[in-house]
Amino acid sequence: MIRKLIPFFLFLISFPAFSQVLDSSMLSIEKETWNVGMSRFTGFNLDKKHEYLLTSLPLLLIENISDIENHQFSEEEKEYYIHQHIDEQIISIEKSKSELHRQRDILLFSEKEKKDRQKLYDDLSLQMTGKEELLSLWENLSPEEIFMQESLPVLIESYADEGNQLIELRSGTQKYMDKEGLDLLLSGSIERVDDLFFLSFSCFNINNKMSLLDISRTAREEEIDSVLLEISDQVRTIILGRTWAGLNVSVTPENALISIDGKTLGVGSLLTKTLLPGFATVQIKTTGFQTQSQQIYLAPERIQSLEVNLTAGESESLFIFSDPPGADVYMGALWIGQTPLFTERPAQLEQLKISKENYMSFFMSTRELLGDSITVELGLTLYDKEKKLKDSKSAFYRALGWFSLSVGVPLILSGIYQNLDNRYYNYAIDYNSTGNPESYDKALEYKNHADIAYYSYWGGVAVSGTLLVNTIFKLRSYIRAAEESTED
Repeated sequence: MIRKLIPFFLFLISFPAFSQVLDSSMLSIEKETWNVGMSRFTGFNLDKKHEYLLTSLPLLLIENISDIENHQFSEEEKEYYIHQHIDEQIISIEKSKSELHRQRDILLFSEKEKKDRQKLYDDLSLQMTGKEELLSLWENLSPEEIFMQESLPVLIESYADEGNQLIELRSGTQKYMDKEGLDLLLSGSIERVDDLFFLSFSCFNINNKMSLLDISRTAREEEIDSVLLEISDQVRTIILGRTWAGLNVSVTPENALISIDGKTLGVGSLLTKTLLPGFATVQIKTTGFQTQSQQIYLAPERIQSLEVNLTAGESESLFIFSDPPGADVYMGALWIGQTPLFTERPAQLEQLKISKENYMSFFMSTRELLGDSITVELGLTLYDKEKKLKDSKSAFYRALGWFSLSVGVPLILSGIYQNLDNRYYNYAIDYNSTGNPESYDKALEYKNHADIAYYSYWGGVAVSGTLLVNTIFKLRSYIRAAEESTED
């Protein structure tokens, strides 16, 4: 009966190792940036005075797309990265399992004593069982269980290595991108034919064996910049992962703030190519002039120009600051932005509210506003004593419950160890008196099982001791919370 219970207890002891696959960090793709590489252009038939194009063209292209902040993943991209993550985990586990198998095979020819060899062999077998459990779980894991961000910050870098030439890249693009950790690779070539220049450009994505973009243009030297601008606009869509719209705003006076859909993007002038297509509200405002707002339609992959001349007016401005910044500002029930904020002083009586999570809200009547600015220092929210008492009480009873459950484990393991050790002792005595080889094998078998139960017992004691210490600390916090709840 005891022998039948040993595998069960061994499973309980080893279960935490197998349950690691449930860790959310392993089911989440932790990727910090979406990496874009721009290789040095390849040149053909260029004279020395035009060799500068090989490095200047990539730099100009990077400058044209340097305003892109984030890449939005498509469903196809997310599917690729998720399957890649699962494959990496499976390969890693397979390698670990093969190494354990190799170590176990070496033991068969080891000169260690049979007892020590058997113990190491069993330990490696147990680890291999754990790896097989992990492998099975990853192989049967649904891709929907893997979490991946919807977007990532874009990091653009240039590569001057002449080995990164377009012709060579076509035969080994993905290997090179894997090596450099790139998600997107931009590469091009330029060839001079008489007074004309032939430009060829390609864009490679890590999850697609074919080029996403192939552009070939013929231009004179003075036309190269405009061709490069056309290329960068097409690359912009790929890097953003979505369609974009552009807006070029010029304002008089030059100190006016330019906001689009409530977000301040520029002062005096603005050129952006990262907006979402569709309707947008543009607001222009500054001190001493009437605020102007208008709704415009932004066409996909087009740049719309807008010139605004503000009319001088009697409106008064109001600057609102807070410490810490980033607080929400409300005029009555209307949210008007986050600090630091520049807005118009309301003409009618309103209640000004400044609030931020984990801080006490600030309230003030606009009648009390003096001057053209206000700075508010927000205080941290006072800790709720009753909530603290309730939380500490729950934590204590939870810790006490875990400790109570853990007490029985070492007691059971102690009894199992005593039984196994007695059987080992009986078989050892029988072997010493009769010399029966079966008694010797049985003695070794029960000795190994007794050793496992013995170490498991002390492991259970250590766990119970840790939980006891944790319970004491939780009790101490509970008592302190109870004392604080009675204080004025």
